[in-house]
Amino acid sequence: MPKESAEILSTMTSSPLVEEPAPAVQNFLFSLLFDKLKFSSVQPAAFLAETALTPLLGLSKSQLIELIDYLGIYDLAQELRQIVDKSVIKNVNNALSVKKQRFLKICMHQKEKISVAKLGLINWQGDGPQLVRVLHRRGLLRLGGALSGQDPDFIWYIIHRLDSGRGNIVEKSYSKKEIPLTSSSLVMQVLGAINFIKKMGEK
Repeated sequence: MPKESAEILSTMTSSPLVEEPAPAVQNFLFSLLFDKLKFSSVQPAAFLAETALTPLLGLSKSQLIELIDYLGIYDLAQELRQIVDKSVIKNVNNALSVKKQRFLKICMHQKEKISVAKLGLINWQGDGPQLVRVLHRRGLLRLGGALSGQDPDFIWYIIHRLDSGRGNIVEKSYSKKEIPLTSSSLVMQVLGAINFIKKMGEK
């Protein structure tokens, strides 16, 4: 794996997300974040060049957060393939909704092209909410990797739709240049998750 992608995708931890700050604090944090990304002016979304990830612009905050939850399941599937302890597998399924269990099964049958740090399921004590938090953080990192190489204005819209805590994690895992062999795989995973969520919503 290229060094840059390894650095981005190996920083995954089990720390829970910080609680969402008050609106005034969020605005201040966003201003710092956007200054860091050197946003001077942002094009209207309608004028942005269309890319494979353009569907992200049509998602609401809640839909984007749901997508992030599903992206983290790719990490779970990668490690769960190596787990034979039935109690661990049972606890994992108990921690997930029925829809996420279905998505996990799909991911389990897909070949993972990206190697990431292990979740540590073998030592996990079965705390469902903890696993959900960790998977959400992993999903944020995957989203940041998928966004790497995209137009900075496009990134602005995605980060602005999230709260400052999540936006900061995405920004830290984002690279201005596309990550060879990694970003394209992550883009396909994003699209796969979007399609799955859409199909489940139609049932």
